[in-house]
Amino acid sequence: MVYRSAKKQARKQDLTRSVNSDLKSDSQARNLLISKPIQTPKSNTPSVSKNKVKKDQSKVRLYGKNASKVPKSSLNSNKKHHSIQIDEKDLDIPTLNTALRPGGKIIKKGKKKGKKFISDNDTIVLNKIVKTIMDKNDLVNESKLEKAKRLEEIRDLRRKELEVKENEKINKLNDKKLQLKQKANLARTLRRKNSKLAKKQVANAHDDSKNTSGDIVKSKRKVEFV
Repeated sequence: MVYRSAKKQARKQDLTRSVNSDLKSDSQARNLLISKPIQTPKSNTPSVSKNKVKKDQSKVRLYGKNASKVPKSSLNSNKKHHSIQIDEKDLDIPTLNTALRPGGKIIKKGKKKGKKFISDNDTIVLNKIVKTIMDKNDLVNESKLEKAKRLEEIRDLRRKELEVKENEKINKLNDKKLQLKQKANLARTLRRKNSKLAKKQVANAHDDSKNTSGDIVKSKRKVEFV
């Protein structure tokens, strides 16, 4: 048993290696190291190239010290287009007031653009639409007189439609004028009533003051000498 354990220990000892430096054993290597000067270790950060320094200086000359704030798209010299792209956020533009509506035609919500509804009783407009559609789609061999008659009918219908629209506009204006007149008359009558009431109140106050002064005079003591 003792013999086997000794063999195992011998195997373990053979596996381990001892590393001895050449400086201790070799005198020539030691002398070479002594002759070399002690140098500073290399830094991890790479040194800045001259071209990069020149580029940075040119950026500072163009855009100032805050060149880092300028968008990168404008600073890339390799690109063909040198235009500076600036967003609205970079510029100090005041926000528009949403309460004010811009000029122009405003389409109300819920209404589609270009849709016009016609009443069922409006025969003039309906006839005009039917005839114009028939004129476009129907390819009928007709004479010049027939075609002229058909076109004249369409023109008459359009003329009538314009007259109806003008009459509607005039009626609307007249209605508006009447409303304004009625409002003005009501305001005038109210003003007159208020002025009359104010005058009455002033007159009543004056009469009351006279009556009170007369009562005071009557209540004074009278002395009679015999």
